[in-house]
Amino acid sequence: TSFELEMFFTTALCGIVLAAGTSNDAPNEYFGFAIGCSVVGGALACGGFDQGSFNPAVTVGMNIANYANSNSKINPSLGAWFVFISAPFVGAALAAAVFRGTRGNEFEEVLSKE
Repeated sequence: TSFELEMFFTTALCGIVLAAGTSNDAPNEYFGFAIGCSVVGGALACGGFDQGSFNPAVTVGMNIANYANSNSKINPSLGAWFVFISAPFVGAALAAAVFRGTRGNEFEEVLSKE
């Protein structure tokens, strides 16, 4: 369903941003390419099935623009608002948990410096 797709690809996108852009071994020369590939892969996989926004701010912007378009015949339902706003938050929380679980040593270093 749309909820699972949004959650999965948001988890992938946030996980790549965290791992490639903010970890101890960053910055490297591949982080932009990795992030771009995750966005393109998610958009290609979800493009015909759901919005594929992977970001609540993008969802709000697209839906408001859709409501403002007087030629629009179909506007998003309340359920669509819920799915495409809540699923990225769940996906981001999962990505943070996976990052914390796999890169826990980076958090120990920060805590020991304080």
